[in-house]
Amino acid sequence: MLFAHLHRLVLSVGVAALLGSLNVPARGATTTYGNGGSSNTYTGGGIIPGDTVLLNDGATVTGDITDNGTLQFNQSAGNTLTISNLIDGTGTLSLTNTGTLNLTGTSVSANTIVLDMTTSASSGLLQIRSGTGSLWVGDSGTGTLNVNGGLISNGTSILGNAAAGVGTATVSSGTWANSGSLTVGGTGTGTLNVNGGSVMNTQGRLGNDAGSVGTANVSSGTWASSLSLTVGSSGTGTLNVTGGRVSNTTGQLGNNAGGVGTATVSSGTWANSGNLNVGLIGTGTLNVTGGYVSNVAGNVGNNAGSVGTATVSSGTWANSGALTVGNSG
Repeated sequence: MLFAHLHRLVLSVGVAALLGSLNVPARGATTTYGNGGSSNTYTGGGIIPGDTVLLNDGATVTGDITDNGTLQFNQSAGNTLTISNLIDGTGTLSLTNTGTLNLTGTSVSANTIVLDMTTSASSGLLQIRSGTGSLWVGDSGTGTLNVNGGLISNGTSILGNAAAGVGTATVSSGTWANSGSLTVGGTGTGTLNVNGGSVMNTQGRLGNDAGSVGTANVSSGTWASSLSLTVGSSGTGTLNVTGGRVSNTTGQLGNNAGGVGTATVSSGTWANSGNLNVGLIGTGTLNVTGGYVSNVAGNVGNNAGSVGTATVSSGTWANSGALTVGNSG
């Protein structure tokens, strides 16, 4: 499994060899490959907690890596390091320069990268299979993705994929570009924090499967779904907008039977270019305590068996079409 435990991906490759290496540095040591190092080729192996493997320009990787320390990627502008080997462990992956890291290895299923560790990008470009592969943060373990600058490019993403998976992504600056859907809480527990920068995807889902929990907190920056945003598909979903901008086509709160979706807007903007359904088939709650919510038609309690509640105490809820309360629910 690639990234069997995403505890930290910082885009930097730190490595000390536990097994399968000729040289075993002392605890806390940094071993450099590429420019400034004694060798260009890192053959992989284990990285001990406290140790760092630094991959500069000119470095190549030829073996699988178990990262329990720090794996630091330091490619400069115009340089790309492509790694087709497996990476797992409980350590940190860190990208600290303006170059490109392209992860092409697979785990769980073809074309999927699993991060059950912590990943942090402060600069440069991280590509998952050249920008088309899937990214799972917290598959069956705990994974964290921190975007503090630069660009992360992939296909679909899931935060908290399996029932035991816990995945958290925090975007403070830079861009996280998903060419496919972004699911926060697949079958497990997922949290998306947008504190700046931008997050882009096709469909957005919070709390997708029964038993899942998905939460999105947007305080600044933008979260843009080119298709619908579903809060509480069959699980429990929560959207908190305290600033910034959330945009999508149709908005769904409580999409399916058993789905529970709650959206609270206290500042900032939630812009639905289509309808907003508060309780489509499940249970939906909309709280507007400030800020601005817009949509075409607003439906509260849309279908038989659904429950919808909307409360506006401050701010604006702008329906350019009809507002229907208790259509069939």
